[in-house]
Amino acid sequence: MLEFLIWPMLLAGITSYNVISSANDPSDPADSPDDGYLPTAETGGTKSETGDPDADALFNPDDYLATVNGTGGSDTLAALADDDSTAWILKQGDDQLTGSSADDWASGDAGNDRLAMGDGDDFAFGGTGNDNLAGDAGDDFLHGGTGNDSLSGGTGSDSLHGGADNDALDGGTGADALYGGSGSDTLIGGEGNDTAFGGTGNDNLAGDAGNDSLTADDGNDTLSGGTGNDTLGGGRGRDSLQGDDGNDLVGGQDDDDTLLGGMGNDTLFGGNADDRLDGEAGNDSLDGGSGDDTLTGADGQDTLTGAGGFDILSGGAGNDSLSGGDENDILRGGLGNDTLQGDEGNDYLSGYEDGATNASGATTADGRDVLFGGSGNDTLAAGEGDVMTGGEGNDTFLLHDDPAIAGNSTIEDYSAGDTIRIEWQGTAQPVITLAPISASNQTEIRIDGTLLCIVKGTTTLSLADLQIVKV
Repeated sequence: MLEFLIWPMLLAGITSYNVISSANDPSDPADSPDDGYLPTAETGGTKSETGDPDADALFNPDDYLATVNGTGGSDTLAALADDDSTAWILKQGDDQLTGSSADDWASGDAGNDRLAMGDGDDFAFGGTGNDNLAGDAGDDFLHGGTGNDSLSGGTGSDSLHGGADNDALDGGTGADALYGGSGSDTLIGGEGNDTAFGGTGNDNLAGDAGNDSLTADDGNDTLSGGTGNDTLGGGRGRDSLQGDDGNDLVGGQDDDDTLLGGMGNDTLFGGNADDRLDGEAGNDSLDGGSGDDTLTGADGQDTLTGAGGFDILSGGAGNDSLSGGDENDILRGGLGNDTLQGDEGNDYLSGYEDGATNASGATTADGRDVLFGGSGNDTLAAGEGDVMTGGEGNDTFLLHDDPAIAGNSTIEDYSAGDTIRIEWQGTAQPVITLAPISASNQTEIRIDGTLLCIVKGTTTLSLADLQIVKV
């Protein structure tokens, strides 16, 4: 049985209807001999008629308010006039509805329905079944209900709700709000500043153009901000979040997440669990949060903070700042003039990085790095021109026998209990000499006559205090 409430419209496949009120006379039946018509009724009165089962269509002139009962089959409905709003309540069957340019209301109920609402600020509810809802122009509200539904907002600022099961939502142009609901949904914001909530299930959210806000909630979700300055939140589950273009804010929250900043100056928070953060291009800020995290700065002047857990931090190219936080961390500055802070735990800090080659084939300098071990027994590996401070604990300062790699480095706070380790390669062990400088209370370590490292705070350093190891 199909039942709906209607203003001016064209109905196909209808067998009965109730006229609630009328102010005008019906149209001339001679104009369409195969069609059924709503008869004239007194204003404010009620009249029931039975339509011709062989009629192709049923016309309702302007200003009629009608309740129409169908057979429950698959019906096709289309509004004729555009000056009044129309309310449609469909029940069983796979129905097709085309709305008007006015503000329409439609409910599909059971069956796989296609509701094309047209212009105006419309409301459409798919009900049960796998429905297709389209809003077109205007600020529309579309709700798929249960079933695997497809919702398209069109132009305007729309509100799309997938409901239960696996739905596909496309906001189109305008500032849209998309809600996936339960099931594994696909949400595309389209142009404009959009807001999307994945809900439960393994969802795929894409902001597309504009400054978008994407929130995944439960499930293993994939979020892509697109162009613009976007905000992405992973929620619970193992999520993959990519900011893409623009200056993005990306947060992983629970479970093991993967965060990619993309182009622009991005801010990434790993949250709980063991996360992987990659700032990619731009001057990025990365915070691993709790858990054992891997942070990579890539290009730009990046700030990396490991926070809790055993973290691995790599600054990449650019002048970066790395802080290990709690636990035992590994920090590698990469190219550029970097600052490395081990903080708590037994950390490994390396300012050394093989020089990259430019377009002309020339080697790019590693940069002058500053390494702070902090508390704990730390290992600090020097690159060329690096300054190392071990801090508290029994620290190891690692030097390379090639001055081009680790030459002109400085140890700021050598003390008893610390270790200076020189690693060498080749067939012949290099000649290492010490040159105390009493006036400045420091000792130079030279290798084959070339300055390798200045050790401050001592003039009594001997070769016996050095570990010279072939690798």
